[in-house]
Amino acid sequence: MAIGIAGTGIYIPEQRIPVTELKGDLNISNEDLELLTEVHKLDTISVEPHLRSDEMLFKSLDQLFSENSIDPLDIDLILFTHTILQFTPYQWDIFGKIKKEFRLQHARVLPIAQMNCAGIDFLFQFALKWLNKNSESKGVLILSSDKTFIHSFRYMKDSSIMGDAASATYISKHALNNQIIDSKLKVEGTIYNGAKSSPEDISWFQKSFSMGLVKIVKSLLKENQIDINEIKLIISSNINQSTWDRVASALKIAPSLIYYPSLGDIGHAHNSDPIINLQTAIQNKKLSKGDLFLTLTAGNGSTFGCTLFQH
Repeated sequence: MAIGIAGTGIYIPEQRIPVTELKGDLNISNEDLELLTEVHKLDTISVEPHLRSDEMLFKSLDQLFSENSIDPLDIDLILFTHTILQFTPYQWDIFGKIKKEFRLQHARVLPIAQMNCAGIDFLFQFALKWLNKNSESKGVLILSSDKTFIHSFRYMKDSSIMGDAASATYISKHALNNQIIDSKLKVEGTIYNGAKSSPEDISWFQKSFSMGLVKIVKSLLKENQIDINEIKLIISSNINQSTWDRVASALKIAPSLIYYPSLGDIGHAHNSDPIINLQTAIQNKKLSKGDLFLTLTAGNGSTFGCTLFQH
């Protein structure tokens, strides 16, 4: 049994808006604009002008099933995460439509959104445990989709700007590559109240969450008796470049080891970021057979996720 990623599908809208053109709409000061573009290295943001979040999800599923040999009957569990709470119109049966369209009527569905932008690593862990404990199960489908339909909500103060994207990932018991070795999660309730947290708590989160990322990497590697120098690549979410530079410095690794090639192009697309970046890494042959790599994510709350893979 080799549990791992056996296929991915993504949807990224074609439309891009330069960060400089969002200054007025998002009420970004000149100082913050310089921080976002010159320090955090955000350039453009992916924006979906027409499709709903669920329609974006269908696009990623189309790519997953068209580009990979997957038997729908092998999937008995669908896991779904999203960061933006508003996903579809009220009482809209999106999963009924997905089951019908992709012949997944037999699969059960479990939406999980409590981990915010670390949700994808939580679902990796959940899928690993599910397939290990259910002998008859062959595969799990992991879905994520987020669209910021209120434009003014895109700006994450002092941190990043939200882009739109969706992803679909197939976890198989018989994966040839990208096998999941272990996964770890950490929750620290620094700003448990989200945007309603005090300015002091939000400021503390912004200053300290990079250390939370460092701690979870070190903890996962220690538990698996792996040295950081054995890791070929850390595939991260698109927070911002300055955060990942701090993480690299604390881990005493080259900044280029942390891989987030889509940051400047699409912004922070929540839980789809690591899937988009992994797909790019594979296409660009950044990983060779047997290489160890990590996914690394963080969400408001604060939540942290890290998963160890072998390509």
